[in-house]
This record gives sequence, C-alpha cells and structure tokens, in this order.
Amino acid sequence: MVRKKKNRKKKDTEEVCEVFEIEKKGKEKEKKVCNVMEKKHATKEEIKKQNKTLRNILIGLLIIVLLIFGTIYIINSAKSFTYRGTTGNVVKKGDIIFYQFSFFPVKYQGKIVTYNIYIRNDPRKLDKIPFEGEMDFGAIFNKSYHILAVNISDDFTCEGDKQGDDIISLANMINLKAIGIKVMRDDNATCDPEGRYMYINIKEGEESKITQIGKSCYDLIVKDCEILKVTERFMVEAFVKYNEQINAS
Repeated sequence: MVRKKKNRKKKDTEEVCEVFEIEKKGKEKEKKVCNVMEKKHATKEEIKKQNKTLRNILIGLLIIVLLIFGTIYIINSAKSFTYRGTTGNVVKKGDIIFYQFSFFPVKYQGKIVTYNIYIRNDPRKLDKIPFEGEMDFGAIFNKSYHILAVNISDDFTCEGDKQGDDIISLANMINLKAIGIKVMRDDNATCDPEGRYMYINIKEGEESKITQIGKSCYDLIVKDCEILKVTERFMVEAFVKYNEQINAS
C-alpha cells in the first residue's frame, strides 16, 4: 500500500539575527542570537492603502511644482507684456507704473539708437475704448516723416485728480516721432481728404472712443476727461500698425 504524502505549503521565512555584547569573567564578548521568523505579506487592503498614499504624495509634489512654475510665470508677466504682436516692459518709477515700448533702430541726433516710449495705461486694458475704423498712416512710408496735426479746443481742461492730463497727453504724443510721425498742434487744421497728413480732433463727448472720419483723420472723443486713456489708445494702435507694416516690408 502506497501512502500519499500530504503537500504542505511552505511558509516564507527569514532569519533574523541580533548581536549582543556580554561580559564574562571581565572580558567582553559578542553573542549572536538568530531566530527564524515568518515573512508577513501585505494584504490587498494594505496594498490599496499604500498605493493611495503614494498617489497622494505624487499629486502633492505635482501641485508644488505647478505652483513654483506658476509663481515664476506671474513674476515674469508682471515685468513684461505682449499685445497684438508688440512686446514691452512694465517699469516702475517711484509710485508710478509705466508701460514701455521700444523701437529700434531710430535715428536720433545722427546716431542709430533704441527709442523708448512710456505710457501710463496698460495697453491690454485700453481695448475697452472703441476704435471705429483703422489706423491709416497715409504717406508715412514714402517720406522721412509724416505730420500729425492735433486740433484741441483751448477750453478743454481737466480738473480734480485728472488735472494736467490734457498737457501730459499732448506731450506724450510727441513721442510718436519714434515711428516717423511729427506731432504738431494746429487748432485751425482740418481733415485732408487726400491723406497728405494725419489729423485728429480731440473733443468732449458722452463716450470715450476713437472714430475714423476720413483718410488718416480721426475724432478722439473724451468722456469725463479720459484724455490720457484715449490718446494712449490711439498711440498703441499706431504702434501695432507700425509693427505690422515693418514686419510686412
């Protein structure tokens, strides 16, 4: 008669040893004690819990990395801006923030230099002021410069917190010489149908906006003395158009 052997499942074991220092007859000796212990395998629930913990750690690390890169992006964005193909820098001088446009090369006093123009308002927010029509430089690229005649009433003055904005606005527009536009105030000027010079008429109205009234001619309508915003909206539109034409040539 053949006796069948029972298949016993071997348990995974491991040997665990510890070393002790003992003193015997005034001498120190090391004694090694070993024991065989059964290996304990994680259950499905424990594995599931460990995987969940690992996943949460990885998600946490990913969030930290995104926050770091997001912070870097925000800091860099605060120092520069991009608007319709034009780029510039955000510059703080004292308590005033300026938005800087740079044009190169520009001939100044017989030298080729980079010309910087600073405006007070964020060009990305000036889009709120409607521009009805299109920027038309007329013969600007056929001459060494193009004239922009500005007509504004002597009665146009700003009071309160906007006092002096009318003077700042006109002085600001003189910087359009960087893109070949020579600004001249002429209260007797009118729109030239042939576009031999640019013309803007600044006047008060119920809504701040810019309206093209002829070839290279525009009404700059100002509400509540927002003349700085309206004139800078016109300037930024000129920068964008100039950039487009330079890149196309």
